[in-house]
Amino acid sequence: MLKNDMIWNGVHFNTYTVIPWPIIATLTAVYLASLILYWKIKASKKNPRFTTRDATYMGLVAAMLVVYHYFIASFIPSFTVFNNFFDLSLIGDIYLLLVVAALVGKPGSIAITIIVYDLLGDITHYGFGGEPFWIIGDIMAYAMIIDLWLIFRENDFMTSLRAISFLDGAIGGVAYSVSVPLFFMGFWGSFVHGFIFNSTFIFFRTLASIPEGIIFGIFLTPFVVYTKKVVKSQF
Repeated sequence: MLKNDMIWNGVHFNTYTVIPWPIIATLTAVYLASLILYWKIKASKKNPRFTTRDATYMGLVAAMLVVYHYFIASFIPSFTVFNNFFDLSLIGDIYLLLVVAALVGKPGSIAITIIVYDLLGDITHYGFGGEPFWIIGDIMAYAMIIDLWLIFRENDFMTSLRAISFLDGAIGGVAYSVSVPLFFMGFWGSFVHGFIFNSTFIFFRTLASIPEGIIFGIFLTPFVVYTKKVVKSQF
């Protein structure tokens, strides 16, 4: 850990990161600009503003993520030999994020879900140390890629068992599986906690996480499609 006298709310503001902060700032700006442009220009009549039903989906999934991530995932065993490449505990997280993306189908829905999830996690588990940077980091890590993909897919995200839906699943799976090595180890863990990570380790850990995400995403696609059909048919 890097010693830094400038600490506020547990944040070390360490800029000796593997991913330079200008890249993180640029990604954040592109992400926000894309969402703003979508809602101002591309939002179609078939995909209106967020509704009460959307808010219900996002709130419920956020609460389920808290329960799963903090109370269930730790009991799911990983394969001992392939633990670094195939972590079974990620399945629940990926499934829930894909479900909310499929049900809401609007860019920004994953970011809102992650914000609620983080706030609930802070209240029930972590406390508010490191905020608001953990919320910003988690949005970038877990929400950004899926939200940007939803700009193109909208309500068609994981609608049927076609090849494009399996691509939806693969993208969502990879987005989640690479979040820790790429974004936490690459930037936010160093920036907030002052940790120092090895760039080579992060590179290979991120590469190793990609096939894991693809496998999980493709495997979960039929379940997400079925969940969407059942929920949509009832409501």
